[in-house]
Amino acid sequence: MTSSESKNGSGPRPSKRDASIDILRGLALITITINHITGFTDRMHMVGMQFPTLTLWGFSSAAEVFFLLSGYLVGAVYFSADKKRTLRAFAGRVWRRSATLYIYNLALFLALLPLCLLSNDLARLSFYSWFIAKGPSSLIDFLILYTQPYCLEILVTYMALLAAAPLFALLLRFNVVLALAISVALYRFAHEHAWFNIIGGSPVGDWRWNFNPADR
Repeated sequence: MTSSESKNGSGPRPSKRDASIDILRGLALITITINHITGFTDRMHMVGMQFPTLTLWGFSSAAEVFFLLSGYLVGAVYFSADKKRTLRAFAGRVWRRSATLYIYNLALFLALLPLCLLSNDLARLSFYSWFIAKGPSSLIDFLILYTQPYCLEILVTYMALLAAAPLFALLLRFNVVLALAISVALYRFAHEHAWFNIIGGSPVGDWRWNFNPADR
């Protein structure tokens, strides 16, 4: 590269993305996968020692770590101070990202459906049996994010948090201390009051989201 190319910025620009954050997110996703496999084996009544993860002993699971690091990356990539991006531009980018994830979630749901139609055990373990029993109308519940099969709830929660990110960004610009105080208070309140959650989620249990966006 010549000096003129360097000055004009036509050459490759170094990436500012922190690979260590991606590595930690990847480890969190691996832990989440192991925990979900453990959930399957528990419902299959397979007796044995669980694969040790921090979820077995800690207050926070890998899901919280994943959401925390993802929130940091969203701010760093889309809303960092050096980019001087407007709030409207930030909202547009994260909402497009959320819409993309929505399409991926729907594609995954439809891809797994034939497998569950062929296997009663898989349908029961993944809660697809509820969708199959209810028929085509259950797709509406899925599309409006009211009901989700097992293992797809975390992606829905991530979409919801992405969609709400511009509101938190607005609070940050208004008052950083106030935004952090509201975030901590919401997290604590949601943990202490199980009823403070979104109706729906898995079609079994208390009919609340397994991953409450308010306590992530």
